[in-house]
Amino acid sequence: MSLHGCLRCLKYLVFALNFTIWVTGIGVLAFAIYLRMDTFTNHLVTSSHTQEVRLYHLVCYILIGVGGVVTFIGFLGCCSAFQESRCMLGAFFAVLLLICAAEVASGVWAFLHQDKVKNSVTETMIVYIRHTYSNDPLINEPIDYVQRNLNCCGAIGPGDWDQSNWQNSTSGHSGHLPGSCCLMRQRQETSTPKAWTTCSYVQKTSIRKISHWTEGCSEKIIANFNQKLFIIGLATVLLAGVQVLSLLFSIALCCGLCRQSAGGYKT
Repeated sequence: MSLHGCLRCLKYLVFALNFTIWVTGIGVLAFAIYLRMDTFTNHLVTSSHTQEVRLYHLVCYILIGVGGVVTFIGFLGCCSAFQESRCMLGAFFAVLLLICAAEVASGVWAFLHQDKVKNSVTETMIVYIRHTYSNDPLINEPIDYVQRNLNCCGAIGPGDWDQSNWQNSTSGHSGHLPGSCCLMRQRQETSTPKAWTTCSYVQKTSIRKISHWTEGCSEKIIANFNQKLFIIGLATVLLAGVQVLSLLFSIALCCGLCRQSAGGYKT
């Protein structure tokens, strides 16, 4: 049917909003795939002994699913507006309303569980350092990767290594820290982790020159997570705003099409 005046403008506005949702859905999908493939985070999750940290992969898969659904919804909205179909607009409205409700529920869940996730990060590293870290580079890689890339040592600090099996049950490691804890100038001139030397653990109160990182990794890991969460949160707020506008304008367009079909609009 031919649309005129405000109804025609409303049609193109709904189309533009849904095109934005479609593009945003593609962006969410791409970012979720990046999070799942991110080497740093995967090393952390691989070393996890707690359910909350392992949920990270589940969250990534959920985001991939959400990105796919939002992309489909945006495409459906564009088609419904372009075709001026009341049935498609109604279906679009119902599905988008469910998506908005799911996004709100996910945001509330993430907010309520953020402290558990932070505590789990620390617990994960402490358990791995004390009981899992050994002389096998493959087993050690998750912790070594985190320490050498974030310039940190231990979960809370270098003192975490005092109670580790690696330090207490391995000859020559007593009072020492792994090479990934050591400052760059203390490492051998090679990028191969196997060739890194160890360094002596020096407490901050000592007058000896410190040759290792003194900050723990937990806070830096959480900061790294928060950077990613900020991007996700910002994108979610923007997407939610566009979705709400799309809901309002799509139902207005649907009502307008019904009235015009019934002869309520004069063209």
